[in-house]
Amino acid sequence: MPGHSWPSVFSFLSALCSVYLVLALFLLVVIVPARAAPVPLEGAVTIDTSACYVDALIVYNLASYLISNYVIHAAAIPVGADIGRYAQKVTRRDGWRWNLCLNTISLFLPFFALSRTLILLAQQVRSKGNGVLAALQHGALLVVVRAPNWKPSTRDEIVYTKVPDEFSQQNDTSYEASLPEATIVLDADGEKHAYQPTTPDDHILHGIASPPPAYTLAIPMRKSHTEFLIETHLNDTNQLKVHYRPSIIVTLLSLVQMVIGTFSLYVSQTTQIPRWGYAAYGLSVTPYVIMSVMNLFCGVFVGSYASAQLLRTPILEEAVRRGHDRTQFDGTIGTVKNECMPQNWGTEPRSQGDYVAVRMRTEYRKNNGGSKETILVVTLDGRSREYCLVPAGCEAAGAKGTAKPVEFVVSALTHNGPPPHDTVKRREEVTPRETATIASLFLLAMILPHVVIYALTGYRPNHSTVAQRAWMMAWLAADQFSACSTLGCWIVWKKKHNVISGAVHKAWYVGLMVAGVGGFVTLAQMYLQDHGDKFQTC
Repeated sequence: MPGHSWPSVFSFLSALCSVYLVLALFLLVVIVPARAAPVPLEGAVTIDTSACYVDALIVYNLASYLISNYVIHAAAIPVGADIGRYAQKVTRRDGWRWNLCLNTISLFLPFFALSRTLILLAQQVRSKGNGVLAALQHGALLVVVRAPNWKPSTRDEIVYTKVPDEFSQQNDTSYEASLPEATIVLDADGEKHAYQPTTPDDHILHGIASPPPAYTLAIPMRKSHTEFLIETHLNDTNQLKVHYRPSIIVTLLSLVQMVIGTFSLYVSQTTQIPRWGYAAYGLSVTPYVIMSVMNLFCGVFVGSYASAQLLRTPILEEAVRRGHDRTQFDGTIGTVKNECMPQNWGTEPRSQGDYVAVRMRTEYRKNNGGSKETILVVTLDGRSREYCLVPAGCEAAGAKGTAKPVEFVVSALTHNGPPPHDTVKRREEVTPRETATIASLFLLAMILPHVVIYALTGYRPNHSTVAQRAWMMAWLAADQFSACSTLGCWIVWKKKHNVISGAVHKAWYVGLMVAGVGGFVTLAQMYLQDHGDKFQTC
């Protein structure tokens, strides 16, 4: 009996369900909304004039109008890629929560995703067709880093470190003498916000990643650090293809919403504007149509990532050399340059900044009290020094006395030290081309709704009430504020990194969504007035 590949079966079923979903939505949003257009109800009721049927038809038409003009946009925003610190959520197993949050906010504030979509497109252009760099920018790459409890192997190996001043000042220590204490710490200053530790269980990962003790998976946060690593330590990645899914459903839904939204906007000229003026609910579709155009471009050019890819780096190669039983890496991408392989470290001066190549190893000895101690042996320029290795941290350090332990600083992400601060800042700068593209499209999208409203209504109130005009304009204003705040948060992240807490960020959008909720309530009230004002009694 032939065997079956369950992943293939599930992929086929998933694709089949997607096709059926698109067909069902197409029937719902293309055929049904023809009945949902704001026309007199009496002409639509021809089969049954009972009160229950009329009530049901009103609700059905209103729901169809809302789904086809608003909900489809929220379902079509790109969620398989993201920007800034939120890129870490793209391949998480619980990423559906973040996606649901994006969909919900976009339903009430369509321009919330404007800056995000523009930045996704700009990052795609900046990658210049390099699939690895694109995956990095959009949150689909993971790396292996040294953990805080990292220490050298029991055999001599080259380690790049910042050698403390005490190393050259220390005299040779006899075996009987008490050894000075030393600790190994990660470069928190040089790699600030460069990565965030994670576990294989937290992410949907292509392949297998099981790092040995003292190593962990991490998500690149400040992408310039990993970008520098890719360009300097890996062989050319321009020809390397990273799998991503074309966002076919996003593209189709965006097209459908664009057609229906444009039709609703056109119909509003004769059925709504004469009555409601610039408060006409059909005009509220304009931001959704604009965003569907942006979603369409993003779906075509950016795509989405179903799983994370593990990047092969010198630190990963070092982890493999440890030879631990549980170590397993399969499905990695990229190849390390020969001179950057662990066995070739120190053969040429490739250190960054204050980092130098030294020989390190650990030994285990019993002290006079009979307990086992970890001895750190460091060799530089033919001189060897021995230390009693203690864990990093204030409580453990200095346990034998008042002397502060000697600190050997190592990089967690790159074997030979992090890139210089100037290099990091230069790579993080937004190019003039990116600035011009994002700014021009952003301003165009922000101005266009007001141009449409003025062109169709001249900002005449007609028979709308003050409350109706206030809610509809407040909805548009809050929507545009959400676009500005998304762009502002991204700029702050680029400049300061992680200074706005997620709770504050979400609370701000919840506050803006109040105007969106009020806008939808006002929309529904005007729609019902256009269709008979009130329900009948069944």
